[in-house]
Amino acid sequence: MNRVLPFKRVHNFRDLGGYLTSSGQSVRWNTLFRSGHLARMRKPDLELFRSLNIRTVVDFRSPQERKRKPNRLHRFHDVRTLHLPMLDPVKSSMAREFRSRLVHRDYRGFDPFENITQMYQSFALECDRQYKRFIHAVLEARGRPLLWHCTAGKDRAGFAAAILLRVLGVPQETIVEDYMLSAGHADRKQVLMFLLKLARGENGVRVIQPLLTVHQKWIEASFRAIDDRWGSFAEYSAQALALSLNDIAQLQHLLLDTA
Repeated sequence: MNRVLPFKRVHNFRDLGGYLTSSGQSVRWNTLFRSGHLARMRKPDLELFRSLNIRTVVDFRSPQERKRKPNRLHRFHDVRTLHLPMLDPVKSSMAREFRSRLVHRDYRGFDPFENITQMYQSFALECDRQYKRFIHAVLEARGRPLLWHCTAGKDRAGFAAAILLRVLGVPQETIVEDYMLSAGHADRKQVLMFLLKLARGENGVRVIQPLLTVHQKWIEASFRAIDDRWGSFAEYSAQALALSLNDIAQLQHLLLDTA
């Protein structure tokens, strides 16, 4: 099976099928999908999307992001879109600081890696309401194909994939491997880096580069934040995600196959 689907104008569209759990089961193929935004789809992509039989789309983008790049799903009347915007103030503040640093070429005391680490911790500590709704949307889909995405499909969507796989019993090492796949599917990474180097020099590249990729330490920071706040992922699932043991068993029944 191909994990990365051959969309022409949608980046980072991946199937989570085939990952093995600690109990020896595997995540069902053609059921759980993650991606970047869907604003640039044309006929071949729309036909591929239709073939996946996706009935629920979870969009983690802010209203501003959706306005700039609206998804091309209006023709799919049987697809429900659930909007779960998150971290708008945090992302807006971070974007303003990045932009100001680049414009003024002032990089003193600025650590972009640490800024993004804090954003990942915020996924765990400040976005539990949105991620709870996401997990319950997966439960409500009852095994029918579902897609979730943000803009690049690597940060907000990446954490969503990580906690869902963890709930299903996939080991942390595998979760990190799936998360890191986004590093190879960033949208126009090389072109953007080239233009930025021309415009802002080597220091500008250093500032913007973390925005274009993923790093293992970021997703690990999210899980450390969970352990620090709730004591364990099991308690996070119960308290922040409001998942009962029956809910977890139901998710595993719907989304896992015998390997």
